Amino acid sequence: MKRVGRECGDEFVVAWLCKQLHEYVKTLSTADQLSTDDIQNLALVIYSAYSSLNLAEVMLFFSRLAAGIYGIVGYNSVRGENITARIRQFLEDRRRELDRYERQREEQQRRAEEERRKLHAVDYSTYKSLLAKLAAERFAGDEDAARAYLAAHPREFDAHGVFSSVREKLSRRTTNAADGETNRQCAIFSAIISNKKHDTQKENPETGSAPHRRTLA
Repeated sequence: MKRVGRECGDEFVVAWLCKQLHEYVKTLSTADQLSTDDIQNLALVIYSAYSSLNLAEVMLFFSRLAAGIYGIVGYNSVRGENITARIRQFLEDRRRELDRYERQREEQQRRAEEERRKLHAVDYSTYKSLLAKLAAERFAGDEDAARAYLAAHPREFDAHGVFSSVREKLSRRTTNAADGETNRQCAIFSAIISNKKHDTQKENPETGSAPHRRTLA
């Protein structure tokens, strides 16, 4: 609300808060109605004490308050502090919800990183052979120098195609597996067609169609 107050003026924010309070008060009993002055003063208190809330959060608070999530505001004796006292509970709920969201986001990032590492990972024997290849090609067989270079330039190391053979093997395996499955399905389909033709010829060897049946009158 503070940013909106800077851009649109404090009077605009207070008037907007009065509107939200007026809509909320409609949900209360007749005996718990607040006067126009009470609503104006309560809007000023909320704006001065909780200006860090944004407009969506304020609307969410009043929605939950009207739904009874924060308990009954009053029995024929509602006061402004009965409403503002619930804001502290709303802030605590918001903090827990934000913490839960951050944990979920971090977990998703961790899983994405694990998937990325699995995608580009190789076993130790493959790594040793690739390291030896790099050492022989660039560092006269010095694997320590090759290892240090790899640690400092992982992207450049991959960009020069050292891992390309591994990726090609994996790609060929995937392609061959897919082709094998396709060939297997085609063989099954051909066998089904062949069996159907065989069954049809057994029914009527001359025409390949089922024999006619005489209909009884």
